Amino acid sequence: MRLSRLLHLIPLALLLVSADSLHALDPNLGFDRIEIFERSPDTGDIIPASKHVIEHDYPFATNLKLVPLLPRHFEIRLPLSLKNDLTSSKSDVISLYLGATFELYFDQQLIGTNGILSPTGQEIEVGRSYNSFALPKVDSPQTKHTLRIRGTHTHTADKHNFIIVLNSLEGSLSATRTTTITYCLFLGFALFGVYLLAYFLLNRKLPQYLFLGLSCLLFSLYAVNKLFYYQLNVEYPNLDTIALIANFSNIALSTCAPIATLLVFGYRRPWMFLLSLAPLVASFTPIPLYIVPRTFLLCLGISLVALFQKRPHAFYSTLICSLLVASYQVPFLVNNQAYSFGVLMVFFLVSTINLLIQESRQRNQTQLRNARLQLELLKSKIQPHFVLNSLTSAIEWIETNPQQGVKLIQELAKEFDLLSAISEQALIPFETELESCRTYLRIMEYRKKARYELKLINVNEQAELPPAILRNLLENALSHNAYGQGHIVFQLRETASKRQRQFEFSAPYLGSETTPPPDGTGIKYIKARLAESYPNWSFEHGPQDTRWVTKIQLPK
Repeated sequence: MRLSRLLHLIPLALLLVSADSLHALDPNLGFDRIEIFERSPDTGDIIPASKHVIEHDYPFATNLKLVPLLPRHFEIRLPLSLKNDLTSSKSDVISLYLGATFELYFDQQLIGTNGILSPTGQEIEVGRSYNSFALPKVDSPQTKHTLRIRGTHTHTADKHNFIIVLNSLEGSLSATRTTTITYCLFLGFALFGVYLLAYFLLNRKLPQYLFLGLSCLLFSLYAVNKLFYYQLNVEYPNLDTIALIANFSNIALSTCAPIATLLVFGYRRPWMFLLSLAPLVASFTPIPLYIVPRTFLLCLGISLVALFQKRPHAFYSTLICSLLVASYQVPFLVNNQAYSFGVLMVFFLVSTINLLIQESRQRNQTQLRNARLQLELLKSKIQPHFVLNSLTSAIEWIETNPQQGVKLIQELAKEFDLLSAISEQALIPFETELESCRTYLRIMEYRKKARYELKLINVNEQAELPPAILRNLLENALSHNAYGQGHIVFQLRETASKRQRQFEFSAPYLGSETTPPPDGTGIKYIKARLAESYPNWSFEHGPQDTRWVTKIQLPK
């Protein structure tokens, strides 16, 4: 546990140390406003009346929605001025994420093209989605410059953003390294998602790992999609297809991640899963967040509720979701997601591996405990006083009624055969369990000289359940109640829904206790068998009027 805590702190320390070196890479030039003009499609000249000015606070980058700012035929002007001390050895680079075909001018000098335009600005060859250009070196701190982007586009502008980033050459190289690290981390999420899906295929009773694995894969798809959108130089009309894939992966992630979070904490009521639709529904409202950050906010809310209820793993989940939300909301982390995702990757891996180890340990402990209880169950059936009492009854019946004595001995042999056959199985048909119960009741009728009846109501005898569950309930009832030689009726009722089965066993109660006693061997055996066979179940028992009622709820 101490090692995992140290691993959680290492990336955080790296994140804090790296913050001091970011400002040394700012470029020389920056801009305070953006001017957008419409151009005449016939002559290529700008239309002065169409001028639209956007004041800008941050001088080195902008990220804007194109509509209604960018006409189909446009010219963008950025008045540049010196923002840092002039460094002759530092070269500035401009990166443009602009779905259009355009020409780039520094003052009157053409410094780059994206696709091919005619002299009047018509599109001849389609441009690419992402380009970087080197700006001419600035010699004088007094000179002001203008950056002009003259171009045209043909796609639906409201689907895409217009992004300009001014950076030094050193900063651009650093950003490339950071981007490479970021997407390697996303690849790590994808590989871990594959591992979780494989783990689910081997343990199909744990659906939380199915949705955790899908969430990791979809998160990676969402990230890789951003790589294609912002980093790869594809023809800009293909951005529409990339955006469609992004929307699909975002919607799928917004559904899978909350379901995974609910399942990890054991929330399995059907109405709770409707919460997974909340991010999608919120995307149609004026809430100023994208669907992925909304999803992480919802997961954080679920984690906080689980933390308040002191559910297992809630602390780790709350920290992970908090970091995810911060990665999209805190400006420093937004600009340096490689560091935040590095912290998240290590934290998520360590936390999930701890979860897997704990569940594996608990499962092994349950299996070992169940094995011990199986042995105790068998011992209890063949212990000397049980055998002695049964043989004594058999001798008495042989002396008074030999035929009945032989039948008792046959029932004893059948009882031992059934116990030996079912004790090693995880699940058995209900009809086999009923046969064992009826055999046991016939033996007890011989011994107690009474009549015992097991009444079934709506019981599906073709279904399965762990062995000796009902048998132990009958034995407990006979052991703890002095029924005498009358007619005693035990009742088993099954109630089924689409998702669950509930068994209600009731027996006449002759005691005075109002609360269940401490679990004996039989009850411990029942709970161990249920824990081994089902991911979620419930067991409760206690007196109700004149009967002792036991309720067992199982998934269907």
